[in-house]
Amino acid sequence: MGGHENKLENQGSAMIQCVGQEAVMERNLMKLRARIGEIKAELADVGELRPGSLTRQNRGASGTYYQLSYTHRGKGRTEYVRPEFAPEIKRQIAAYRRFKKLIDEWVDLEIESSRIKMEIEKKRETGQL
Repeated sequence: MGGHENKLENQGSAMIQCVGQEAVMERNLMKLRARIGEIKAELADVGELRPGSLTRQNRGASGTYYQLSYTHRGKGRTEYVRPEFAPEIKRQIAAYRRFKKLIDEWVDLEIESSRIKMEIEKKRETGQL
């Protein structure tokens, strides 16, 4: 009788482990969805943005000016910016970098979310969950 009881106990442990794995994966999905929601909210607050980098240039007797360099839709551009506009351009560039960072994180989270969903479905189909 001891062998039969051990077999039932092992099956019960395996079943609990499967349920535990599913709960962990579902919890991970919930965390991913929550962070994605936070990212969407942060994106709504990004504000004015533009790509590029701003460098200060000295033009001898003519004084200081700024050069804005960026690539958009595959085309490189350079623009001259008067000193009084430099602080606003710097804020826009910082906002663009923040935007890109958030988008990259969002895509990473969506890829992970998709991977977990497929893993859960595969385990359900094969009876592992």
